[in-house]
Amino acid sequence: MLMTVPLRPVPSQQFDIVLSKQPCTIRLYQKLEQIYLDLAIGGIPCITGALCRDRMRIVQSEYLGFIGDLYFVDQEGGQDPQYVGLGSRWLLMHEVSS
Repeated sequence: MLMTVPLRPVPSQQFDIVLSKQPCTIRLYQKLEQIYLDLAIGGIPCITGALCRDRMRIVQSEYLGFIGDLYFVDQEGGQDPQYVGLGSRWLLMHEVSS
C-alpha cells in the first residue's frame, strides 16, 4: 500500500496523521539546505533528526515499531527535498509492503 502524506511548502511544520492505524506526529524542518524529519508514534519518539534524501528510506528498521517506511520522491528529477516544493515537487510517501 502506498500513500502520499500531505505537506505544506513551509520551512518548518508539525502535524498529526494516522499511518497504518498508527497515531503519528511528523515534524519536518529545514537546516541550511537540507530537510530533516522527526517521527513519533503515540507520542513516543521513533526517529529524530533523520536527513531526508530523494528516494532514500527514512525509518529503515522494523524494530523501531513503525509499520512501513517513509521516503521523499522528487517529481522532477532526483534532487533532495527543499521546503519550497514540499507537497508538489517533493512528495512524502508512506509505503507498507504486503
